[in-house]
Amino acid sequence: MSTTGSAAFSESFHHFHFRQSRWIIAAAFLVLGLNYFLSDWYPASTFGLSPDVPVGVLWAERGVIMPVSFVLTLALAIWGERRWMEWVVIVGALMVGCAMVLGRRFWQVTGGDFSVDYSVYLPCALAALTAFGPRIWLIAAPMLLLDLASAYYVFGPAPAAHFETINIVASATVIATINWQLRRVVGLIWDERKHFESLSLIDPLTDLYNRRAFETRAETAIRQAIRQNEPIALVMVDIDCFKLYNDRYGHAAGDRALKAAAVSMATFSRRPMDVIARMGGEEFACLWFGVSRQGARHLADGLIDGIRDLGIEHEASSVGALLTASAGVYYCVPQQGQTLSSLLHEADAALYAAKLEGRDRAVMMPR
Repeated sequence: MSTTGSAAFSESFHHFHFRQSRWIIAAAFLVLGLNYFLSDWYPASTFGLSPDVPVGVLWAERGVIMPVSFVLTLALAIWGERRWMEWVVIVGALMVGCAMVLGRRFWQVTGGDFSVDYSVYLPCALAALTAFGPRIWLIAAPMLLLDLASAYYVFGPAPAAHFETINIVASATVIATINWQLRRVVGLIWDERKHFESLSLIDPLTDLYNRRAFETRAETAIRQAIRQNEPIALVMVDIDCFKLYNDRYGHAAGDRALKAAAVSMATFSRRPMDVIARMGGEEFACLWFGVSRQGARHLADGLIDGIRDLGIEHEASSVGALLTASAGVYYCVPQQGQTLSSLLHEADAALYAAKLEGRDRAVMMPR
């Protein structure tokens, strides 16, 4: 598998994994946050502010730590695939870390003990539940560093809160590492599956789509053309006198000729819905979506000219001294009831007409 293909499959897996898990992660964040929120605001039997909590701590918790954590959670769930989210997480982590330092300081002034729950809430939840890999865990590290520094500054070199934070961080790191390794293994399996799926749709000789892929994509294009009332041009292409070419120059030379012809034809697939495929042997098919009749005529003539202009010698041909091709083009606006099979039949009829008229040309139907 090529490096480019592997990167594309990995990116595909990242998008799939992210879409599958982002709202689960967001829900887990919100449940954890609600738990912390209610535990602080519930004094006895009714909701309200706990009387022994300093105002400064409340500002740190309610004004910075929890809102920033929730905003980061939702932002990651919605825009987590965007690269700029890394900077958002960095800024948010620093804000939360600074708020923790201030909160601990307020508790020290009043003789209280600042809860360590918030010190590990965001990064540990990310580490345990992340769909974003170790990158976000490393980005959240500034918040932990600030929190540990504040614990050392406020409570001294070896407070219980300090050790509790370290234990939770260590556990979260183990969980994050295991999750990352599992994600890597699943990603590799995804890459291999996508790779083999792509191989099943690609002709190994020419790197064009094969018949199976052409039929799938062409049927999709035809359905869309029916819905949007758009025209299509369905083209059947046949390399002229190719059996004689193989007999004269050998099958290896024949394979090289087919590859060269395929490269030339591939340049005529320019729109997202266009399809060019090798149907088998020396037979190819094209579908051009949303093209005008004049545009289809121009493309078909250019395709035939391009194969002739390759300058591949073919002395056994009844057409001339060079390798050439014939094409049959069926141009229409598909209607309900028309199928790919019926349209291919019309294109085959046009190809037959091109051969009767002397080959090395494209014939469009209806004329």
